[in-house]
Amino acid sequence: MNYFKLLGARRKNGRPPTMATRRLTAEQETLAEAGLCIHCGGPNTGTRSYLCSGCQGRWTLEDIREEIADLRRKLLN
Repeated sequence: MNYFKLLGARRKNGRPPTMATRRLTAEQETLAEAGLCIHCGGPNTGTRSYLCSGCQGRWTLEDIREEIADLRRKLLN
């Protein structure tokens, strides 16, 4: 989809579409607050991610494409 079409998309009330915020479980929140990876519970060296570099490295190209497709569906709904 064209980025400008997405920006021009409006709901009936005139506001642009928004995405729901991603909610973490209570266990994931406690791990994130402690600075640990929310997936494996190991030490997290990244400052801008909830996942350690090992968990991030496990993502395949197909996983990334699925995530992008899921985000597009959420944006367009």
